[in-house]
Amino acid sequence: MKSDKVQNNGMTMLACNTSSRFCHRNFWHFYYHVGKAVVVVLSALLPRSSQHIIYSFRTRMALTTSYLVALGWLIHQATGQCIADETINAEFASFVDGYSTTTTAEDLAAAGTCCQETICGIPCPEEVDAPGKGYGITVAVFVAISALIGIATVLCVKGKSENYFVAGRSLPLWVVAATLASQSIDSNAILGNVDLSYKFHFFDGAVLPIGLGLSLILNGTFLASKINKDGALTLPDVYAKRYGKVVEVLVSICTIISFMFLLAGNLVGMGTIIHYLYGGISLQGAIWVSAVVVLAYTITGGLFSVAYTDVFQATIGWLGCITLAFYMIHNAEPSAPPQSIGFVGYSYPDAEACELYDGVECDNQDIVNAVDGTLRTCCYNEAKYGPDGVDNGAYLYADAPVIGAAMTKADGLTPFPNAIVFNWATIFVLGFGNLAALDFQARCMASKTPKVAVMGCFIAACLTFLVGIPFSYLGAITRTFYGPDTARASFETDTCSTILELPTCALWNPDSLAFLKLLTHEAPPVLGAWCLVGIVAASMSTCDGAILAMGTVFSHNIMRNLGCCVTPKTLLVIARVASIPFAVGAAAIASLHKSTGYLLVVAFDVVLASVVVPLFGCFYTKKPSPLAALLSILAGATTRVILEFTLPKDGFLIAPFNKPEFMNVGTAASSLYPSFFDQPIEDRWDPSTEQCDEVRFNDWSGADSLISPVVGLFVFVFVQFLERNGPLIAFKEGGLFVGYLKEGQGDLDKTCEKNEESDSERGQGGDYDTQQDGDAGKEERAWMLLALRVVDVSKYLLSDKRAIPTINKLGYSPLGVTPIPTQVAIGVATASYWRGMWYILDDNLFPDNPLYSAVASLGLGSFGLAFIQGAIARQADYYARKETAKLPLYYKPIARFGTLYCVATSCVLVWRGAWMGWDIAYEKVSKESATDRGHLTRSGIGSHVVATLGLLAFGRFSSVLGPPAKVSILEDLAFKATTWQQYSKAAKWFFK
Repeated sequence: MKSDKVQNNGMTMLACNTSSRFCHRNFWHFYYHVGKAVVVVLSALLPRSSQHIIYSFRTRMALTTSYLVALGWLIHQATGQCIADETINAEFASFVDGYSTTTTAEDLAAAGTCCQETICGIPCPEEVDAPGKGYGITVAVFVAISALIGIATVLCVKGKSENYFVAGRSLPLWVVAATLASQSIDSNAILGNVDLSYKFHFFDGAVLPIGLGLSLILNGTFLASKINKDGALTLPDVYAKRYGKVVEVLVSICTIISFMFLLAGNLVGMGTIIHYLYGGISLQGAIWVSAVVVLAYTITGGLFSVAYTDVFQATIGWLGCITLAFYMIHNAEPSAPPQSIGFVGYSYPDAEACELYDGVECDNQDIVNAVDGTLRTCCYNEAKYGPDGVDNGAYLYADAPVIGAAMTKADGLTPFPNAIVFNWATIFVLGFGNLAALDFQARCMASKTPKVAVMGCFIAACLTFLVGIPFSYLGAITRTFYGPDTARASFETDTCSTILELPTCALWNPDSLAFLKLLTHEAPPVLGAWCLVGIVAASMSTCDGAILAMGTVFSHNIMRNLGCCVTPKTLLVIARVASIPFAVGAAAIASLHKSTGYLLVVAFDVVLASVVVPLFGCFYTKKPSPLAALLSILAGATTRVILEFTLPKDGFLIAPFNKPEFMNVGTAASSLYPSFFDQPIEDRWDPSTEQCDEVRFNDWSGADSLISPVVGLFVFVFVQFLERNGPLIAFKEGGLFVGYLKEGQGDLDKTCEKNEESDSERGQGGDYDTQQDGDAGKEERAWMLLALRVVDVSKYLLSDKRAIPTINKLGYSPLGVTPIPTQVAIGVATASYWRGMWYILDDNLFPDNPLYSAVASLGLGSFGLAFIQGAIARQADYYARKETAKLPLYYKPIARFGTLYCVATSCVLVWRGAWMGWDIAYEKVSKESATDRGHLTRSGIGSHVVATLGLLAFGRFSSVLGPPAKVSILEDLAFKATTWQQYSKAAKWFFK
């Protein structure tokens, strides 16, 4: 239920779930700095190349959580009391029955109660039953089948390294798209995504699939085609070809370290599910079991096993995840926690809530609403809801599945802190850092053609958005069942918050297994099990790709350059053996840092700071400079490490905005009631007299990840500029800083010349490199023709001329152009036609049921397009043999008008069905009309972005210029045929 008062005051209707991002007790801050000092000492013992990994901003999250939990446990063992402050603890002991200054949490547990119930009056968290055995059996069968498929592909390798590493460069589009999406849609994009959106809010999780999908779009746009043409076996080969062996080894080390963290994150995801389903296996044990299973089938079949298990896992897993997500979004009521009903003594914030829950007049009429300063005079109706209360009163205002302001305003999640800087940085890190992902580029290299690599990236991006983003919606649904207003909620007793008006129990402890419990207890059993299989599939598909990539790079790019005896015969064995220690190392990292999501960003923070800029330099500079690449890598990595030490960071990932929401919780401030309780004023907490000792968040994590690649880019461009007339340092021919070719790669000079060649040119006979005139002549001629074309376009666009010259392979070809006045007139007439047909359908096609009307429109339109066009094509083909047969005089106008009219009507039906479908879907998800003010933009952006990406992915973006008929066949010119043969050729445009 939304509140107008809330909207008018800029509140976001976020639940008062008393949580802040990675917040812990204030007196732990000292121990945080002690822990940081420990990390500094540990980093000094590590090689320089890996020190910045320790200090990556997501790694800090894991370290912070780990040692705060450990130190908190030590403090708890030392005191064992619910409240650390002796004075406040004594006050509670004076009036709480059965509680004394020496009572510990263990004593309360033995008595059948807990701290939050004794101190705050919040019932102890209810236990959730263990999942049924059927879930574990289903997952085990799926894992076994996947492993068998992977092991069976060893027959495809046939002892050839190219088959093992890049699957013989033979992967078709459907396999490339599936494997790219499988690498993108991992347990971080699903389990880590929903886990973050559950603990915090929608965009805290959604930034993961958004960033991953963005990286695929960028890769398809700028790199995929060029990398496929390069003929490389691994990504470091691309660097070796331009920059030499030193840069190749540095890039190899950075990417291997990156992928160890990526593999660790997915092992955590898979291990968490195994641990949850099989309670007898510890989380550490489940992580190691996961590593062994994936390692076994990956090292046998190489990329063949990875590709074909990915297809199997994607087919089963994605369908399960998508089905579960949309089922829960459509059927969950409510889709987000509603406004709290409360308990005895709970006061409502406004008249709307009072009316909604039949509130009664409060005994005390001096309760001030901290939001707007008004009086809260309406309270919980004990006669209607009973003396035991309905919920915990955690949601002063109703929650919402999505809060758009979270990505545009620092205070978008008021009254809670918003990690807006960190979230935008996450999108940037994943979007650009993932371009140096070994698994992504391995699939581009293995594609049949450059066009397959490009299209595979675009399709995979759409799949990533389609699967990943809906899971962010499930965070609010999970809070409905396992959030702070449920009987399963757990709170940190010794915490306070001024903005939340809570002197104690101000910090909610989210359940780390909440989403898995949702799947096994709240979702339909079949869908819950199917989704669990999908998450395991997502983990396995990324794990196998990471293991293969690390083994491949180590054997091919490091061992060979270190002078080891690596031959084509031993390369395969070394790659398989090398995969084992990397998998073991990743499993060790996962065992230490048991959290999904953050390790993903650690992985790509590493490569973004170091190797992404030189990767673009490989293809977008005429003569890539080895010196520029080396200095760029060193400058970016060094900047990243320096900023890690110099930027203020308290470990909570929240920038220090000067707003009250950005204060961390403090320790318990008072034994009095919260300020909004219906109690005498002397019994209510007054923050001005009993202050909550809060400290402002001060963490610039994310800024270092954004600045480092910028520094690397500046260095690269600057050195390239200095070397425009020749190298600054003349490296020895054949030395460590001179590019060289690996087996299967083309000539370096020719490749550089063809960097700008398009895929269409590559497949035709008019390639630039086959022309005889020199570079200078070609360039001069191209500029001359381009100048002529600009003049011709401006001269003829507003005239009556029907054709203008344009460039095609440095020559001329006609291009039809309609004068602008005619274009406008046609546009007005077309819109009028569509408007009339639309309104007729609105009034006659299920006018009282929008869903039926939308489905009927889409179905009738699709049938009309298929039937009418198909009938014409079949008839035309029948008469095509009669080459000299003339069209009957009556046939041409009848066929022209009748067919165009029927197809145009079908187009209106398709458009109307899709339009209404978007409106209905938005209303189901947001519970608001897509046409309401404030929602038009959100709904419009959603459909616009999805449609743009989809049309780009399938190469049909030009269809936005006209209705479906425009991109199929039925242009007017197609009906100017005079013979059946010409008519048949026109009709065959249907099938292009």
